[in-house]
Amino acid sequence: ARAEQWFARVEAGAACERDWGVPPAAPAVLGFSDTTLKYCNARLGEGWVARGEHRERCRRANVSILRIGGWTMCKNLEWLMCALRGRLAPAAVHARLRGQLVVSLPLSRLDTRRLQSGSFLVPHTGCGDFAENHVYFLEACVLSEVCTNRDQLFNLSRSVGDPFSFRCEYDRAGYARLREMLQR
Repeated sequence: ARAEQWFARVEAGAACERDWGVPPAAPAVLGFSDTTLKYCNARLGEGWVARGEHRERCRRANVSILRIGGWTMCKNLEWLMCALRGRLAPAAVHARLRGQLVVSLPLSRLDTRRLQSGSFLVPHTGCGDFAENHVYFLEACVLSEVCTNRDQLFNLSRSVGDPFSFRCEYDRAGYARLREMLQR
């Protein structure tokens, strides 16, 4: 019963009111640790390089990434569900963002060798143990379940300003299936 309540709160957007440390009107960026940092640095005009501290660099680039203390896979799902609905920012900009997600590495280029690469292991949190590189795979899987336009995820093309923009068309039935899978 407790899990059902949590999933219902996530779908309703209860966590969207949390202070995610997101700049106003910032698109949410998904990707591996190094590709999100490179994306932020590129937006700052410094080229596609991985240098600097993620949170500070991306905030200066007006980009939303999930860099919070006490990270868990549960918080990651809450953040992703808010991001795909454009609800990470204050209410005034929700309509303008409409769930804009930016993918810093196209999903068609995902390489499972990243699952074995040297990343720090996130300590046990009750939501499982995961290396940082596992998270982007999780986010891709969640989006492929909860977006009716899931096929577009794997065929993203470059557009002006944000190289791999994606707007999720939310699928309630898909979320219900995801919830069931995660509770097994």
